[in-house]
Amino acid sequence: MYYALLHAVSGALVEPLQEMSEAPGFKDVFVSLYRKPEHSRIERRSKEVLRDPNVNPCFKRFAQQLTSMRNKREAADYDPLAQMELGSIARDFQQVETVLKEFWEADAVSRVGFAVFLTANSHARTSSS
Repeated sequence: MYYALLHAVSGALVEPLQEMSEAPGFKDVFVSLYRKPEHSRIERRSKEVLRDPNVNPCFKRFAQQLTSMRNKREAADYDPLAQMELGSIARDFQQVETVLKEFWEADAVSRVGFAVFLTANSHARTSSS
């Protein structure tokens, strides 16, 4: 579920390029940009989003789910004693599905701005508030 959220960020980053798919070098730029998001940076920036009272609630929910799912993925991958309950997994799945739906229904410019904010090196605030 974490990777579904991560790929949504990547998809939003490349969204403006879709209309240029026939341009020379498109594939290289597309792949480079799609692979740009770094896990630790996105988590750190998501936490910044959660502290900012001016961010669109849709993007706050996305940031919350992304952070939560990253933590659960890491526990599942690296903690041999981690246990997940089926009911909890079903709830997580439903919440991720809802957050992704809201994310893709948000204004395209705001969505791309949010994705850029999550992946950017700088600490400038996003206009996706």
